[in-house]
Amino acid sequence: MASGAPVTTLIEPLRPMLTQAKATHLVLFTKYRHEARFPLGNYQVGNGMIEGAGLYVDQTKWTRVAGTNERAPGFLSPYVYFQVSLVDLASSTVLANETLLGATTRSAARGESGGPWDAMTDEQKVKALVGIARKEAFAGTSRVLADP
Repeated sequence: MASGAPVTTLIEPLRPMLTQAKATHLVLFTKYRHEARFPLGNYQVGNGMIEGAGLYVDQTKWTRVAGTNERAPGFLSPYVYFQVSLVDLASSTVLANETLLGATTRSAARGESGGPWDAMTDEQKVKALVGIARKEAFAGTSRVLADP
C-alpha cells in the first residue's frame, strides 16, 4: 500500500461519513499476503502464501508438546496477517504503515485424536484468533501513530 491509489479506492466510499465526522486521519487495517511462517521451537515453518486470518493445518511435520515426550505428525496454527496504515484523509496518502504477522502453533499431540485439527477446541481456535488480532492491532496501531 505504498501508493495512494489503493487507499483512495478503499476510502472513497467512506468519504461522506468521514467528512461528516470531521475526521482528518484514518487508521486502516487491510489483509496482507505473505509466506506462511509459524513458530516451532527455535525456528519457523510453513509452506505457501497466506493472507488475512485463519487456521493453517500441517499434517506431516512431526511436532511434540514442549516439556513432554508426546509426539505426533502435524500442527495447527491460528494466524493473523494484516497491515495497519495511518492515512491522511486530506491528501489520501499513507503517512505510516506496519506489517503485522501474528501466529501461534499447537502440536497435533495435544488433540484427542492425535490429528492437527483437534489440537484445539473450536472455542480455543476462536479465542486464539481474537487474541492474536488484538495483540497485533494494539502493537501496530501504537507504532503507526507514533511514527508520523
